[in-house]
Amino acid sequence: MGTRGLNVVLRDAGLERYVDNLPPDNLELGAHAREHAALDRAVQAFYGRAGKGTGLLVPGRGYPNRPVM
Repeated sequence: MGTRGLNVVLRDAGLERYVDNLPPDNLELGAHAREHAALDRAVQAFYGRAGKGTGLLVPGRGYPNRPVM
């Protein structure tokens, strides 16, 4: 997904605060689980059911030792 697609998905998820301002890629908490869930739903809507192989994971199961975003 490119930058423009990501921005569309973030807006659809109600996560406008992350447009051009993503959390840093480190182990500090950068987002809440509800935000991750909203992003998951928006990505699924963006790609449709055929995109179910996009690597979406349930918060808390796929990344047990990392922040959710």
